[in-house]
Amino acid sequence: MQVFVNGQGHTVPKGSTVLQACELAGVLVPRFCYHERLSIAGNCRMCLVEIEKDRKLQPSCAYPASDGMRVWTETPAVKKGREGVLEHLLIHHPLDCPICDQGGECDLQDQTMVYGGDRGRYKEYKRAVEDKNSGPLISMIMTRCIHCTRCVRFGSEIAGTGELGTTGRGSNLEIGFYVREKLFASELSGNVIDLCPVGALTSKPYAFMARPWELESTETIDLTDGIGSNVKMDSRFGVPMRITPKLNEEINEEWISDKARYSYEGITNKRTFMPPEETASLVHSTHKSFALDSKAAVLSGTVSQETVGVVTDYFENVALEGPNPTERNWNNVLFPIDFRSTFKCNTPIEQWESTNVDFILLVGVNPRYEGTLLNARIRKRLKKGNCHVVSFGAPISTTYPVVSGGTSAHSFMQFVEGRSSLCKTYQNAKHPIVLVGPSLFLRADSNAWFSMLQTLISVVPNLVTSTWNGLNYLQPQANSFGAMDQGVHQIGNVEGVQFKTMVQTLSGKSDVPAIYIASHTSNDVSESTFVVPCALAAEVGGTYANTEGRSQYARKAVTNQRRVFHDKTILSSFIELNGVKVFPKNYSLGVVSHSNVDIQLKNHWYPKYNKTYVENTPLRTWVDNYYTTDSVTKNSPSLVKVSKEYKKGIFGSKK
Repeated sequence: MQVFVNGQGHTVPKGSTVLQACELAGVLVPRFCYHERLSIAGNCRMCLVEIEKDRKLQPSCAYPASDGMRVWTETPAVKKGREGVLEHLLIHHPLDCPICDQGGECDLQDQTMVYGGDRGRYKEYKRAVEDKNSGPLISMIMTRCIHCTRCVRFGSEIAGTGELGTTGRGSNLEIGFYVREKLFASELSGNVIDLCPVGALTSKPYAFMARPWELESTETIDLTDGIGSNVKMDSRFGVPMRITPKLNEEINEEWISDKARYSYEGITNKRTFMPPEETASLVHSTHKSFALDSKAAVLSGTVSQETVGVVTDYFENVALEGPNPTERNWNNVLFPIDFRSTFKCNTPIEQWESTNVDFILLVGVNPRYEGTLLNARIRKRLKKGNCHVVSFGAPISTTYPVVSGGTSAHSFMQFVEGRSSLCKTYQNAKHPIVLVGPSLFLRADSNAWFSMLQTLISVVPNLVTSTWNGLNYLQPQANSFGAMDQGVHQIGNVEGVQFKTMVQTLSGKSDVPAIYIASHTSNDVSESTFVVPCALAAEVGGTYANTEGRSQYARKAVTNQRRVFHDKTILSSFIELNGVKVFPKNYSLGVVSHSNVDIQLKNHWYPKYNKTYVENTPLRTWVDNYYTTDSVTKNSPSLVKVSKEYKKGIFGSKK
């Protein structure tokens, strides 16, 4: 249909609002309450426009466009209406811009400069509202609130929590928590800081730290989970100040998790330190202890592709560390990594919210804490209707309805064999999805689990077809997929075992020395272990592959103030001192194509399914503590505080 904006005709999709039609025409319409990803509220009235044959101004965000409609956005009446709206908003808004953390990037400031008047007529006392307590992450100075309700709609529609809401009417209207003892219990809560158009909701750790014009922004990726969210890291004089989301429709849209947002504090806190000269001396003095026939390495899932490449080329026994304690035999690691489809998320993240998806099966996984942004996609899909979610495993706290199929291994075995009441719905699904958690393959009976999944593919014809692959493995760490893609197997930790013992067990020798290359200290390091400090990805950069196999580059965003070496440099020095020449690998930055489905998945070498090998033990999840999952997040003071608050249960539910 055709809509005329300021006299110019433009073709817009059917069902568009007037504000959307103006945006498609390239005309800016100011707004406070409207947001593209939230429902329409229409309560700020800043987007007023003049429409032909209407006697009064109309809010363009809530007014449907029609064919032949004529809209004006710059008439004297519109300018006077917007000026009146701003005058009304500023009646009770405090004039504390010099001490407000939103100063310099505040929508109210910017729009008042362009559309506001030159004086105010209100002479009475301004209203004051009590500040709310939302925990260690968000500062709620509610006297500044203009009641746009973006935070309320985000909490109920995106985050899936209902703590935030409005109470009172008229001049007594307030936004806050219905129950004071239960705070903002969401792993996405920090996004309300970006949504707030004024300084009512700001970052508590960032308070009074810097102004936006002082910051240098670097586009990079989040390394706290396996999703690979796109972020911007802001620094001042090379010191990280904050992390904010970067728009990427294919991965994280414009949201990030709280763990990603506040992990920057761990970059500079409690770092291991050794002058470069001493590091070089330690490398030279210890390299002779590492004979060519006794090398083993345990890699964290957060190391870069470049480091993994150096390790796999030189070390004979390489394994990927897993956080959950298991009693697994490390020398019997049979995680199949011959085909990428056996350890990656085969369904692209953006397709999880597609209306084609009609059944989602969760097996030993909690996507809310193991893949937060993927969980948000699942919630969006369920809100559209005609989709069911079934979970096999430990009881999980989700933001959407989930049907529990059982908590033990035998309950899933019954489902695979067709003896469960849920089988009929799953077999009739046109585009089913299975999400498998990594904790399943740290079990002693992991081979039997792979066999059951193989059987599930045969039972459900639509799970893997020539155009669809619905069998997905969630990798919870930044480069777990990238490490496996280079031939590194997954292992689990034996409870209470230190790093040196792990290396000795993996190498099969009892007297092999251990060297620990890390950015932070760890309790798993014994006194006889050589500790060598290394730099983080934010200080040197690196390539990472997320759970769907997408290669992305984490750019250098802050200064390497400790002047510590890259872990790849340290490893290369050890190798070259042993007489082996290291040839650097070239890693091309690009996006892995998702159009070609790996049909080889149906021809794997899995042993025939035998239910006698399945241990009837409870299914566990990968993450024990959501906010502290690696060395960086464990050293972020804000995330440690949130973790302690969750343990107390004051957020409404314990993790």
